[in-house]
Amino acid sequence: MLFGAPDKTEDQMGIQTVSDELYRRHEREWAELRNAVEASEANQRQQEKASGQTSCDHKTSGHQ
Repeated sequence: MLFGAPDKTEDQMGIQTVSDELYRRHEREWAELRNAVEASEANQRQQEKASGQTSCDHKTSGHQ
């Protein structure tokens, strides 16, 4: 083996580390998006409850 030649296992470990970091970032971003959507939906339900309407009322109100 030549001195100074890159060790393939070190390269593979570096690639795996980057891959793991990207995966964790992706998971974090999706979790943030999911939490934002859930918060928005909860807020919408709370507003509908406060106004006395539900999403079902909106759908059927014009068909009576």
